[in-house]
Amino acid sequence: MKLSLPEIRKMIEGPSEDARFSAWTELYTSNDPEVLCELDRIIASNDPILKILLIRFLGRIDEARAVSLLVRLLEDSNTVVVEAAKKGFERNRFDLKFKFLLPLVESSSKQAQYYSIEQLALGGVMDVLDLLIVQLSRADEPLLNQILMAFRILPEKRLIPLVLPFFNHSREEIRYKTVHVLGAVYEMGHTSARRHLLRALKDPSPRIRQASLWCLRRRKCWRDIKYLFSISLRDPDPFVRQESLSEMALFPRYRVIRQLVKILVSEKNRNVLLKGEGIVAGLAKEKLIPALKKLLKGGSIAIRNRAMILLAENSKESPFLYRYIVNQLKKTEDNREQVVLIEALGILENKKAIPLLESYLSRDPLISYVAITALLSVWKKDPNMPALDYLQKKGLNPLARQLILRDIVRYRPASLNTPEMEDCLVSLLQDVHLNVRYLATQALSLIQSQRAFEPMVITLQAESDPTTFKLLKQSVIASVKQNPKLLVQTITKFEDDQKIVKTLLELMKEVILDKETACQLLRSLFEPPLSLLGTSFHHDAMVFVLNHLAQKRISFDEILDVVEKSRERIHFITSIAKAYARGDYFSSHLPFDRLKKWFDEGSSEEKEALIELFGASQLKEAQSCLIAISQQTGDAYRQKVSGAVNHLLAAGEGGR
Repeated sequence: MKLSLPEIRKMIEGPSEDARFSAWTELYTSNDPEVLCELDRIIASNDPILKILLIRFLGRIDEARAVSLLVRLLEDSNTVVVEAAKKGFERNRFDLKFKFLLPLVESSSKQAQYYSIEQLALGGVMDVLDLLIVQLSRADEPLLNQILMAFRILPEKRLIPLVLPFFNHSREEIRYKTVHVLGAVYEMGHTSARRHLLRALKDPSPRIRQASLWCLRRRKCWRDIKYLFSISLRDPDPFVRQESLSEMALFPRYRVIRQLVKILVSEKNRNVLLKGEGIVAGLAKEKLIPALKKLLKGGSIAIRNRAMILLAENSKESPFLYRYIVNQLKKTEDNREQVVLIEALGILENKKAIPLLESYLSRDPLISYVAITALLSVWKKDPNMPALDYLQKKGLNPLARQLILRDIVRYRPASLNTPEMEDCLVSLLQDVHLNVRYLATQALSLIQSQRAFEPMVITLQAESDPTTFKLLKQSVIASVKQNPKLLVQTITKFEDDQKIVKTLLELMKEVILDKETACQLLRSLFEPPLSLLGTSFHHDAMVFVLNHLAQKRISFDEILDVVEKSRERIHFITSIAKAYARGDYFSSHLPFDRLKKWFDEGSSEEKEALIELFGASQLKEAQSCLIAISQQTGDAYRQKVSGAVNHLLAAGEGGR
């Protein structure tokens, strides 16, 4: 059905997507001259929305005419329209669409010009080179950047003389892109570009020197090696030195391997070192090992030592290397050489070396440290390692002892479960070295030994390091949680040492006690010497135990059973009265009949303490009991009873 132009316009501006597509199709395919001119009018108009709608349609029409219209829209003055035209062009799948961009290379619109150069280069349209060469001499810097980018993607030998003038450009970015153009030409096989890339290695910009090395690496050339050797050691920029190592890796020969080892010895930059180590590790062993063996026979001590370590890492099963290291160890008295040789023995992981390595454990600190490191490497996770013998070795360096303890904690916890090892670890709790104490504590905490409980409590008093103190405290608490009776037993054993007792009473607050243990502890609190502490520790401990028992639903009668026969019953009554008065403890029921009996049988001190307890209890039954006591005793305790009754009345008209 043919539509008139007014109908087409109405449908284009309508809400229906299908209707708009039909209208655009009608407009695009119509042979009516008036309708055909409508497309030109839309492209020439100032209506960006209408243009964008047209672009969406054209992007789906894979035909030459649609592409030509999209190319016209790339030169639009509105940036939004141009961006939409770019997307439409890229969406369009017409095979020959890039050819339509060639005229835009000379467009007055910079946006359209740069886009066309980029797309033509990416599309592999070689015809664009002639147009770009013409533009090269009069191009400003932004256009020059685009042209050099295109030259890199479409390299030809004829470009070499054309880009050489830009080697001396003041802008680094231009020189950088010029190097990449030459690199692309060189990679295509035009070796005349090589000498210009070598010239770029002297550029003051490290970025350009690095790019030149990257380009040279595209074609393997042994003649580059002398430049690479120089750069790898002397270039001031670490990234340039790294890049030189990458090309050296292409030549796994003796000279190159010697240079790499030299770099590993002399280089200070960590990234360059890691790069060098990675390259050496990636070399074929049939090339690497003979070169390293050759290095053992000559060169500086540092290079020989490094070659020794590398050789050990790459030929662990070599009988020749094992014999060589052992013989060298027997010959040399130089500590530096001994360190390297012992380290190499550890890398070999040959158990034949164990006796020899053990003989170095009592040497000077550095040798001892390296020897124990090597031994741990040889033993690996073997449970038969004599860890206890090593720990007890006379003259063992503290650092070596730390390594052994750390190894035990991480890999050999089973070796901790012997009385001899426990005794050794307990002795190390008093070591002068902080890390040794910490690791010994860590080891003991793994087994939660009851034998080690008391030494850890004693050590806790003197430990000055916060981290070790915290670990000791956690270990002690863990042991008590596992066996709460340890708390009472230890308090009883150290009853004359108030410092230890106070520490244990503080720790007690972090432990859940069973009924029997709590009652035992309560009894201990009200008998000498704990009853003589007379500190807030004692009061806090008592309140904690009483509340703990209350949570266990232990009645106050049962609590009285615990302390009834105590020699310090008076102390208990006084403490309970204080706890009531402070609000630290409360029981909804006091066995007044039983307490009245205690009053009748007790001393004057007990009587006064019980009157104070009744007054502090704030219970209604206490008033009747106090009146009965007043009638029974007459004037003897009248003042005390009166004060207690007044306290009850003040607390709430006769108690709770």
